[in-house]
Amino acid sequence: MVLTVVNIGQADATGVTSGLDVNSGGSLLNLENAPNPTPVTIAVGASQKFTWTYSVSDCGSVAFTGTATGIDSALSGSVSASASWPDTLGEPGCLAAAVSVSPSTVKQGDEITVTLTVTNEGGTRAWDVKPSAGAGPLPAELVAGPTPTGTPWDPCTLDPLVAGPTPAGIPWLDPGGSVTFTWTYRASKPGVGLTFTAFATGTEMMLGTPLSAAATTPPVVITSAAMLCGSATLWVDPDGAGPKVALPLGENNPEPFRAGTTFELRFTVSNTGATVATGVTITPPKGGLFLNDPSLARIDLGPLPSDTVDLGAAGAPNSATVFVWTLTALNREGGTLTLTASA
Repeated sequence: MVLTVVNIGQADATGVTSGLDVNSGGSLLNLENAPNPTPVTIAVGASQKFTWTYSVSDCGSVAFTGTATGIDSALSGSVSASASWPDTLGEPGCLAAAVSVSPSTVKQGDEITVTLTVTNEGGTRAWDVKPSAGAGPLPAELVAGPTPTGTPWDPCTLDPLVAGPTPAGIPWLDPGGSVTFTWTYRASKPGVGLTFTAFATGTEMMLGTPLSAAATTPPVVITSAAMLCGSATLWVDPDGAGPKVALPLGENNPEPFRAGTTFELRFTVSNTGATVATGVTITPPKGGLFLNDPSLARIDLGPLPSDTVDLGAAGAPNSATVFVWTLTALNREGGTLTLTASA
């Protein structure tokens, strides 16, 4: 607090001293520094500042009265002046959270959007506001991200990859202001009563105290569904001596296939969902197998089986099947063959 004393008289003011009274709210303040008590002289038309430094221990209202007294050098009489002023030590920042989830009913493999809205309902700024969220119990996992682009979710592995929050945080939130954070989850297992709890944290501007808020969504129902995933291997007998060996797709063969070499593509399709997948078949056209360069190989047979099949739920003995194509390498110097199948 600064008390400025101005001499507007016609003579110097000597022996001037100052004082500051805390009329109310004194319990909120701790005095750190006060003006030098040595009296000073204030010449005609000059001014003098007296400064008190306080630390704030809490929020609320305070009132001060500052006084200055001295002696009129011409008349040898006493002179004085005073000023009073109130002040408000802002109410602490207060974070409030509201969270929503959509949709409320989903199937395995569907996305769930969780939205957290954080509002500063206090009277001071909140610094470094950041969100966090979790699902419990856990039949849902974070989708690959961040939003809107990222690694596609893989139903074969169900990896819990991060997506959100968007944004990751904000540097401050003013009184009355709000911010929205968003997560995207993938429903990986059937369940009833899945809830998401979202949190927000920050720091109160004046006192540096931690702030937090939390909210929980209504329950989400995840219904059972079939989910297909596929993996492929090449089976080949490069030297013709047998038997065939597996060569994973994408891995270079030690030596190029000779013209006339016969090999197989074995495409394993699995059901990782909780219900039976019916009518599983290879996707057309042309037998469901695409060759990037037909001059490198030809399809002799397949796919086998050619009929549709039913796959049991994940973990069942019949939850997977293998579709097989037989191919022959053609006579050409070099080249890379890419095979693509889908079911």
